[in-house]
Amino acid sequence: MPFRGRLAAWANVLLPSAGAGLALLWVFAFRFSSLWRALLFALSMAGLLGYGLYLLQFRARPQGKQALREERRRAVQALARWETERALRAGFAALAQRHQLRCIGEGPGLLLAQYRGETVAVALLQALDQTGLRDVQAFDRRRGGFRGVLLCCGPIRPEARAYAAALQPALALLPLEELPLQSAGILPEAEAGRRAGVLRSALERALRRERAPLYIQAALLLLSLFILTDRLLYLWPGLLLLACMSLCAVKHAASPGLFS
Repeated sequence: MPFRGRLAAWANVLLPSAGAGLALLWVFAFRFSSLWRALLFALSMAGLLGYGLYLLQFRARPQGKQALREERRRAVQALARWETERALRAGFAALAQRHQLRCIGEGPGLLLAQYRGETVAVALLQALDQTGLRDVQAFDRRRGGFRGVLLCCGPIRPEARAYAAALQPALALLPLEELPLQSAGILPEAEAGRRAGVLRSALERALRRERAPLYIQAALLLLSLFILTDRLLYLWPGLLLLACMSLCAVKHAASPGLFS
């Protein structure tokens, strides 16, 4: 990142944090008899905001992205050797982590899911070769008039993408590497014997994107009660929920819809 860009990024972190810190100090100064106590809480909340902004500005590092892509590629290679039904359900679980689908049935070599009030057919192409026109046509014949999603372990040929884009009802082709595979339990072969801990699984569920509005509403309620009553009983849970909301927003970047 050039110097001016880095300077602007740091300004986007420091200036809002400093402004929030001063505003909070002014609020807490009227609520606490001790200036040091007001300063401590103002710095804590401003620091939390600054850390969230820092993650948004600087978390995308090329080497981190490259390592993640390589890990996902190895996970896809492992899944390509799984039994067909197990691989399909694992791929569907990864898709549901990103797009909030709910399985409602099965079809010939596919799963039926509820997505935004309509039924969607989901299938998986396990071949690591390029997904071609015949693969898309075969899935189009099997999906039964529903919108469809074909998950692909290998790369997708341009003509296959063009053909799928012209179909009605819509048919989406998704490379499996783009989905959160580890969250769905799909691990590279070197890690297949090492199961994720209970704490990690709980954190994955707690930090899902759709929980962020609930966290911010509860945090604002608790912090408002703290300002009104001066009771620390409301402050610490409020700060914790605010931190969870920030992590939800940072961890899960907004993703486009399946057929957008």
